[in-house]
Amino acid sequence: MLLELATASGLPAVATGDVHMHLRAPPLQDTLTAIRLNSTLFAAGHALCQRRAPSAQPPAAGKAIYPPDLLAETLRIAACCNFSLDELHRRIPRGSGP
Repeated sequence: MLLELATASGLPAVATGDVHMHLRAPPLQDTLTAIRLNSTLFAAGHALCQRRAPSAQPPAAGKAIYPPDLLAETLRIAACCNFSLDELHRRIPRGSGP
């Protein structure tokens, strides 16, 4: 379906997954999901991460799943990015506390 959408819109398709985090941390993801749903972990049930692989995978895993042209387009876009996690700074807004 996504390939058809990309073709119809004239945009290149890329290899993508259902990544929620850069490292495996299912308890954290489950907790955030329960908070988003205003629920407890127990009551959230099936809304929680079921497949337990919502983190970024090594490039070799993508080669086994995606066609080479999608991987090439993904790498082309990634090469244009010059972001580093070191650029992030925690900022607590004034007046956000009790």
